[in-house]
Amino acid sequence: MENEPGGRGSWFIKGRIITNNKNANILCIISLILNFLMPIATFLIAVILTKGDILGVSAASYEGMNLVGIVSYIAAWALVIIARVKYKSKFAQNLLII
Repeated sequence: MENEPGGRGSWFIKGRIITNNKNANILCIISLILNFLMPIATFLIAVILTKGDILGVSAASYEGMNLVGIVSYIAAWALVIIARVKYKSKFAQNLLII
């Protein structure tokens, strides 16, 4: 019973489950991008579209930036929770703590 399959890319070795964390790492990296880089990117896109005149932007543009930021933040949390639950990833656990 030393190398008995434990499901989706994992192997059961002496009481421990060793998982294939490649997919979990991809989900966590996408989560990091959505969580930290997406709000910055939306702000920079807004600055570029307004040609540097960020004070002259309408309220609708700010609402659009906020909406993209909120959606990317929720998607980042969802991805890291999926990575933690499905793959038991330590990287995802650390992202949840942070």
